[in-house]
Amino acid sequence: MDIPLDFLVGERIYLRPLEAEDEQYFYPWFNNYEIMKMIGEVYPLSREKTRNRLEEWMSASDSISLTIVIHGEDRIIGTVGLLHVDTIHRRAELGVIIGEEEYWSKGYGTEAITLLLQYGFNRLNLHMVYLGFIEFNEMARKCYENLGFCHDGVIRDKYCMNGMYYNCIMMSILREEWITRNMNMNMTLNSEKKHE
Repeated sequence: MDIPLDFLVGERIYLRPLEAEDEQYFYPWFNNYEIMKMIGEVYPLSREKTRNRLEEWMSASDSISLTIVIHGEDRIIGTVGLLHVDTIHRRAELGVIIGEEEYWSKGYGTEAITLLLQYGFNRLNLHMVYLGFIEFNEMARKCYENLGFCHDGVIRDKYCMNGMYYNCIMMSILREEWITRNMNMNMTLNSEKKHE
């Protein structure tokens, strides 16, 4: 009997290591035009290529790839990871996909990223987490800004879709910014509870 492994646990979700069996979820996500458009991908992936990509993610020694699972239902809705973890410069790149569209814009990505940032800053001792996203992905922009990521710059015309070029928006958050933001948020929440 397989026992679910909950590596990082939140209120509505938990994150567990990516497994080869997760391919059944990723295959349709990697071939969903709307999802791939939002991350700048253009080529469809066969089952074999999907399997290979997951294998690369799972075997990468400098990355942590996790599956996002709904509590109680054990339903897989996406993936989140810290990529290119650099222990010398203490930085990593954030990647996230919410593959089940019914879970978009409902805070699941924010919760998953929050759990991963806590892990990255507190357990991995990272100094900075950075990311990039295609300029028209407003869901991503809103999520990252709400989490306290700062705009670092733009890579111009990085993506070409339907004959048009789009910029890549670069953002990052530093450990001290994350700690300060969470301390202020906790103080606000505690204050609100006292006035209830």
